[in-house]
Amino acid sequence: MARLTDWFLLSLIPGLILVHLYISPYTKVEESFNIQAIHDILTYGIPLSSGDAANKLRSQYDHFSFPGAVPRTFVGALIVAGIAQPFIWINSQIDKQLLARGIMGCFNALALISYTRGVRRAFGKDVAIWYILFQASQFHIIYYASRTLPNMFAFGIATIALRYLLPEPSSSTAQHTKSRKRYRLSLYLLTITGIVFRSEVALLLGAATIYLWIKNRITFRGEILPAAICGLTIGLLTTITTDSYLWQNFPLWPELSAFQYNVVSGHASAWEWRFILYTIPPLTTAASLGASYIWTHRTKSLLYQLLSLLLCLSTLATFVISTFVLLPISAANYPGAHALNALHAHHPYNNTRFAHSQTISVHMDNLACQTGVTRFLQKPPPASPLLVLPGSPNGKIPELRSGAQRWVYDKTDPAVVGAIEKADAERFWASFDYLLVEVEDGVHSDRPGRWEVVDEISSFRGVRVLRPGEEFGSGGSGGMVEVEEDILGRLFGDKAVDGWRWIKRIGRKYLTRGWWVEVRIVPRIRVLRRVR
Repeated sequence: MARLTDWFLLSLIPGLILVHLYISPYTKVEESFNIQAIHDILTYGIPLSSGDAANKLRSQYDHFSFPGAVPRTFVGALIVAGIAQPFIWINSQIDKQLLARGIMGCFNALALISYTRGVRRAFGKDVAIWYILFQASQFHIIYYASRTLPNMFAFGIATIALRYLLPEPSSSTAQHTKSRKRYRLSLYLLTITGIVFRSEVALLLGAATIYLWIKNRITFRGEILPAAICGLTIGLLTTITTDSYLWQNFPLWPELSAFQYNVVSGHASAWEWRFILYTIPPLTTAASLGASYIWTHRTKSLLYQLLSLLLCLSTLATFVISTFVLLPISAANYPGAHALNALHAHHPYNNTRFAHSQTISVHMDNLACQTGVTRFLQKPPPASPLLVLPGSPNGKIPELRSGAQRWVYDKTDPAVVGAIEKADAERFWASFDYLLVEVEDGVHSDRPGRWEVVDEISSFRGVRVLRPGEEFGSGGSGGMVEVEEDILGRLFGDKAVDGWRWIKRIGRKYLTRGWWVEVRIVPRIRVLRRVR
């Protein structure tokens, strides 16, 4: 029974990561480089012939069309694509974006499990259990673990490195020698991570090195210098050779460019939590030590009993808020992905205006591209073009179709189009059959041509405090649907929605005396179709 409980607790973190991935499978703009790079590597491969490598990369890879503010490393994308490829050989119809993110999530989950085992070895089983409970109830790590952010590539490696910095229970000479090797390995990993993925890991590396050196646990010649030389050599050789080739710019060290952009130019202020997330496991460990102490002393006094009860209730409340409030809210933040999927699902083959078109062209505006649209969601080029043999007018001979329509996608910034000549702008917009546009832009903009709304996609708007007497969904913003009901309806059906409404009514009537916090979504993106 004890072993079964241990396995359940260890599976809690990877299980929750995969649940979060399933409910929120799409990506935001900050993840775009790596997710697009994974797509391009899986789809086009790595051109190795020196003659046409540059042309193939420039014509096929997304990062040449949309390079971003600074170049990013391909190392993480190459590793994920390499792991994903055998699964695609086995099942070519697998959801490749979900697979890529699942690989990321499993890697970070394994890193957290390894760290948990280190906590158990260093501080005991009770501390490890509290660590798992605290880590599983935190939203950001679980939610972002499967995301292809550079920080999350660095997070897994840094977490493994921190696991090797945890103390060992024995203080023998042999154990001391083994600990020095573990410290050296930790410094290797942190150095490589800082060189390749995220330069801010250098702060963690510096702090760990200084602490271990002051405590006489490592020496300069024995651990610090070898870790610096080997880590720098391996990291620089890996990133410069890989990225210089794939960016066609030699020599290129992407993380140096990112460091200059974030630190020197001051763009790091908007991403504070991502620069400290590597410290969350050790901070959670510190909290777990305190929780374990309170829990093991719960029979000593009434104070410890109350504190233990408070610990259990607060951890449960945090888990409920994280999983059943923050997760649905976050999942409702990807209208671009939902709009593109809705377009693919609802595009009518029986619509005479489009049924015989060999090519369907779509323009996606900035909001759509920033909120979930990736190359993984786009339809690949068909194996053969669409051919249609019309049937007889009386319907006795049916229409025959062969091949498939080719979908063409465009992400040109509308602001760029607005700056060109009017005649050129009219020709640009006339080339599209569908548009994904922000609701504020809509059908009444100065865009030439006639367009009709065929779908409308909603996303998270915010929260509003309902006072006693105010109805759910009131407030002057028509068409708003509560995000909880939207998620429950999609996952569990109408009965779950009815059950949630009943719980809200009872809770509001008897527990909160009419007060409630309402989380809602509003229309954000419209799918427009050209009226011919």
